[in-house]
Amino acid sequence: MSILKITHISAAGQVLASAAGEDQVRLTAALNEDDILLFSAEKGAYVWTHAGKGTQESLIYAAAGEFRFPIPSGEAKKGFPPDAFAGEQTVTLRSAEPADLTARRNLALNPLDVRLPEEVNDPDAPEWSNPTDSCAVAEGKIAAFPHAYANRTTRNEGDFFARNAIDGCTFRGGHGAYPYHSWGGAVHEDLSLTVYFGRTVLADTLVLYLRSDFSLNAQGQEHDTYWHTAVIEFSDGEMLELTPQKTGEGQVFTFPPKRTEWVKLQRLDPYWTEKSQNFAALNQIEIWGRDITD
Repeated sequence: MSILKITHISAAGQVLASAAGEDQVRLTAALNEDDILLFSAEKGAYVWTHAGKGTQESLIYAAAGEFRFPIPSGEAKKGFPPDAFAGEQTVTLRSAEPADLTARRNLALNPLDVRLPEEVNDPDAPEWSNPTDSCAVAEGKIAAFPHAYANRTTRNEGDFFARNAIDGCTFRGGHGAYPYHSWGGAVHEDLSLTVYFGRTVLADTLVLYLRSDFSLNAQGQEHDTYWHTAVIEFSDGEMLELTPQKTGEGQVFTFPPKRTEWVKLQRLDPYWTEKSQNFAALNQIEIWGRDITD
């Protein structure tokens, strides 16, 4: 038995409502931009979390026990439906069952992932100068996993945040705000995105949904190109080379079951052609496997 709690806090820091229960709890509330949903569980708990109609339910590893989800505003709002948190919402939190952890699933899914201020990089910094590892993860500041971090975000706009690539949305054919949000870092040689799990997991499959805005401009050029080679790195340093194709469909890459604490997508090489504006980006990354319970 585990006591779970949801607290609704205003942007000004006032507790507006709270609810608690054994192994499951729900709270109905009218949410406003910049309000905070504080989810509380035991340290290291696995919980199913749902923040109302604006997101899908996902299995979260609560490394610190408590974790916060700020109701999006400004740039952060671009990765969600415009009315995602409008009106009364039912927010839920429930304990995961042992069978949930041993079941094969997408270990990267977390629609409630949040970028911390110290993870914001200069999108126009010289090549290879931005850190490819999250200082917030290294300093233990990330309270819930999975968590996505990128070394560049195009103009630091919400359309292109790293969290967009792990929110479960695979809508294809455009670019910009929801539902065409993606992770993008513009045209650079050093782009990388890392998905952190916060513990060791067992993974065996990677699925990439490359952004596929192939609409034409006045010069007859497609907006997007694609990465025709890429490398994934695991936390033990092992690397695997990938050869993606030009498609917005999910591309599946399998490998022998691998114990890892994170997966880094890097060495992204765009296919250059005069028939494209040569932007390449990622709609979604899925990492399939299970938790290690033995």
